[in-house]
Amino acid sequence: MAGLNRELQASSLLECIVAAVILLASFMITMETLTRVTLTGDDPAVNVSMELTARQCRREYGDGLHLPGKYTREYDWGTVEIVITDYSFGIRQLTVTALPVRGRKSMKYDYLIKVEP
Repeated sequence: MAGLNRELQASSLLECIVAAVILLASFMITMETLTRVTLTGDDPAVNVSMELTARQCRREYGDGLHLPGKYTREYDWGTVEIVITDYSFGIRQLTVTALPVRGRKSMKYDYLIKVEP
């Protein structure tokens, strides 16, 4: 018990700041890793809804009656961007892109459409 009465040296301000920065950096790295590990995947119901909506837009805008340009539709799960461009004589390119609000998976489809003169 003789060692309990020993005086401790005080730390300098610089040592305290360095220790706090190291502690804060390790805490931030830990929290970032934890959120990435526990991140949930995409909702299968939203993926099916995106797929069905993309097919519906392909049927609707693939009839050749819409003019070339960019069209956007809003849904509760996200947005669908439809881009129609002239590809060649009598052929147009239709690009349907489904972008969800949440989730990481976006869907993009490219189609060629024959346009009747």
